[in-house]
Amino acid sequence: MKGTVSEPPVVSIQLTGRMRLAGSGGTLDASDLPGRQGRLVLASLAVTEHPVPREVLAERVWNGALPRAWQRDLSAVVSKLRALLGGIGLGGPEVIASISSSYQLRLPPGAGVDVAVARRSAASAAAALAEGRAEQASAMARRAVDIAARPFLPGEDARGSTSSGPSWRRCG
Repeated sequence: MKGTVSEPPVVSIQLTGRMRLAGSGGTLDASDLPGRQGRLVLASLAVTEHPVPREVLAERVWNGALPRAWQRDLSAVVSKLRALLGGIGLGGPEVIASISSSYQLRLPPGAGVDVAVARRSAASAAAALAEGRAEQASAMARRAVDIAARPFLPGEDARGSTSSGPSWRRCG
């Protein structure tokens, strides 16, 4: 129903606040992923519905200091993520599809990523307000604000090192 607050999906990825992935087969948190590299690759893929070029992922993971075998290393990270996501019911081996020289996250229908939920909620709030439905607009805006108020990838900063700040660059 347009402009209403719906229940969170059973399959979900939370990138803000405490990183958490939930599927029909269990849950994972940031410590279950293949380190910092796995967190950055997963977040980069989850914030967009479009393929992300491997070079962009490598830049985010290694912050310009690419290892000699970065393509192999990135492929290994993606392979580990595929296995982990498949293990909790977020899809089979193609949950992270390899498309030309890019990767794309392909979640099952109904799956939710908190950042996308915040974007949709903000857009729904604006539409509801424009239609004079203030109560629904308020509910949707609260949902967007609740998500947006949490730090994105806590512990990561724009330079690729760890910090207590929430900043991160070029999402999607």
